[in-house]
Amino acid sequence: MYIYSMKTAAYLMMRNFVLQGMEKSRESNRNVFIFNDSDDLMNAIEDYKQNKDRIMDCLKR
Repeated sequence: MYIYSMKTAAYLMMRNFVLQGMEKSRESNRNVFIFNDSDDLMNAIEDYKQNKDRIMDCLKR
């Protein structure tokens, strides 16, 4: 699974998902974060999307 957001990747790593690799995007000069695809990963991404504002507020404290 390719993740294009550093914040999403950081959230996944905080949830104990292992970063499998990182590479530069061909379209831009941004990093692409690679994780093993799983139902748990998809659920965590959906959780992040639905609660992004609350998660970011907690991380700022």
